[in-house]
Amino acid sequence: MEHVSKRFAGRRGAPDVLAVDDVSLTVERGQTLGIVGESGSGKSTLARIMLGLIEADAGSVNLLGRRITGATRKELRPWRADMQIIVQNASESLNPRMQVGEIVAEPLLLHSDFDKIGREERVRDLLFAVRLDADILLSYPHQLSGGQQQRVNIARAIATEPKFVLLDEPTSSLDVSVRGEVLQLLVDLQRSSQLTYVMISHDLPTIRHVCDHVAVMYQGRIVEVGAAARVLQEPRHAYTKYLLSAELPVDPRTPLAPLPSDDELDFSGDQESRL
Repeated sequence: MEHVSKRFAGRRGAPDVLAVDDVSLTVERGQTLGIVGESGSGKSTLARIMLGLIEADAGSVNLLGRRITGATRKELRPWRADMQIIVQNASESLNPRMQVGEIVAEPLLLHSDFDKIGREERVRDLLFAVRLDADILLSYPHQLSGGQQQRVNIARAIATEPKFVLLDEPTSSLDVSVRGEVLQLLVDLQRSSQLTYVMISHDLPTIRHVCDHVAVMYQGRIVEVGAAARVLQEPRHAYTKYLLSAELPVDPRTPLAPLPSDDELDFSGDQESRL
């Protein structure tokens, strides 16, 4: 994406909100870019612009060699097979009236030529790929644990063999004991299928575990971007340093770092925002 901006009208006479401000990013195929920042920094808006779910006011987005910016719904529909999303709250994204087998098969009905038998075989293969037993095919979402629900969500997302997957806080609603398993599953799927990920997260340990590169957002702008190891070990921007220092210390008596001053967060020194 190049020089992407998005502004939302303020409510009840409030000033407009510049959610994304002149952002340029590139993601290499088969790698993972993490986008981090506090709530309201513009991460989710930027992610939805990437997928063509909302339109940017300025700039352009090219994904998998296709121009997403300005594309019509009709043009975007066949492209959806190649670009999928895994959201934060799996239970809310799964239709409570559909069984697991139906949920996972749904994208195959839209984006494949499988007949009924072929779809059933593909669904079983997908459940195996996300480490679920086929005996849950007839289960409903409310009968599953949070980890199982998210695995079903992942199975549905990879059903059409996409090339790009947006991970929007994919483990934040899960128990700590399950998060590591789901993250490792995502890493394994990426390696086996050469998937390209963009991960939206505020969880720095997750970013460290999964991402090759990191982009740090503050008030709609990218303030720092680079290799994950470099950004998380040797941050250059004051806001990145603040995020890292704000991780909860082992000793609860240790005070948290204060938010940097406006001068420290000055954007006049334009940050490099390409990978």
